[in-house]
Amino acid sequence: MTVGADMDKKSKNKLRKKAAAAELRKNIEPMDKVNWSDSSKNSYAYESPVRNAYIDSAYRCTKCHQVAVFSAKAQKYTYEVKKSYICQYRTLCPECYYSLKNLVNMVNGFEELWAKENESTKHTAPYIIEWLDALQQFPKYGKKANQAIINMLNNHISKNS
Repeated sequence: MTVGADMDKKSKNKLRKKAAAAELRKNIEPMDKVNWSDSSKNSYAYESPVRNAYIDSAYRCTKCHQVAVFSAKAQKYTYEVKKSYICQYRTLCPECYYSLKNLVNMVNGFEELWAKENESTKHTAPYIIEWLDALQQFPKYGKKANQAIINMLNNHISKNS
């Protein structure tokens, strides 16, 4: 490949990136900073004259590595209706986010079952391995695993074997 062809390829990539960025900027929602959470109102972003609208924002999911878009409309809802902190950004695509939410609900269900067990039946609870597996999946989503509960469950499993 010649230097000219290489430059041409770089120019084409730059143009593609600019076109993709322009496409993202088509969807704009005005900001109504009055509706932000109190913590967001205490941030630099509240006083900043630079930010006055939400624009679609592309990001790469930390679990599946697919490109996803945090739409301007979703940002407005997240920051102004749900009152999430303004400097909070998406890290999981919608599919992985709902997967994580289901995982959290599953773990919470196991914790409720565990609270109902008495000490003599805890080490034989039929769901321990499934609970352990669920807890060990959290790091795949960029979350910390609850190592204390994992160690406790491993101890109960070893007592049973």
